[in-house]
Amino acid sequence: MRGKTHLAAGLAAALAVCAPQSLTECAAVCIGGAVGGLLCDIDQHAGRGMQEMKSARWFAAAGSLAVAAAEHLAVGGLWRSLTSQPPERQLAGVAILALTLWKGFRSEHRTFAHSLLFVLLVSVGCGLVCPPFAAPVLAGLVSHMALDLLNKKPLRLLWPLPVTLCLHLCASDGAANRWIGRVAAAAAAALAAWRILYFIHP
Repeated sequence: MRGKTHLAAGLAAALAVCAPQSLTECAAVCIGGAVGGLLCDIDQHAGRGMQEMKSARWFAAAGSLAVAAAEHLAVGGLWRSLTSQPPERQLAGVAILALTLWKGFRSEHRTFAHSLLFVLLVSVGCGLVCPPFAAPVLAGLVSHMALDLLNKKPLRLLWPLPVTLCLHLCASDGAANRWIGRVAAAAAAALAAWRILYFIHP
């Protein structure tokens, strides 16, 4: 699937699975779901969908910064969570994330960065650095791989094993991608609105 679809699906999955109960949790879920939804494609550097992927990455980055800034001004919970972790724990998390993302960036598309091992390492790394992000990032990553399994191009889900998996149900850039993206965007908007109403009238 394309970048915008993965972004919307990651956000929707995180909002649905994590069900944030506070502004801080909602900020972590929005940032983590969006980033997690795109992160598997760190191994994509060329191709027909690269321009859309770049746009989705910029949108996720700008949106994440805006949400983080708004949360910091309103509550500051994410910053407190980040700064309250033991330094050795955070250093371990940063090391895991740096090595995992470097390996993913250097890998062939749909191999290591689309594997269960990648999902595990990124989720653990996020949990060590700033725990509120672990579950939303995990939800985003899982949504990405679930959508890519529908495509006609196989994934190395069990990397480093040479097993490849795909369901051959649709093309990554066809009508299915557009419709899934629209449904995911609508679901994300509805879930976000529901959480906002919850905060206003708990």
